[in-house]
Amino acid sequence: MRERASCCSVDNSNRTLDQAAEALGVSPRSISRYSSGREAVPRTLALACLGWRVWSRKPPDRAF
Repeated sequence: MRERASCCSVDNSNRTLDQAAEALGVSPRSISRYSSGREAVPRTLALACLGWRVWSRKPPDRAF
């Protein structure tokens, strides 16, 4: 899976690199490598990012 972790990048959110890394359970250096495309995103992390994007778009009353 050779794609960028768009939810990992901090430019489209209010999270810092450290906050994004902590939330995903990886190091800030890993987030940097995935975001730049230097390293392939692990499938589990890509799925977590996808889930985060879907969940964060739900209205508060519909969140689970």
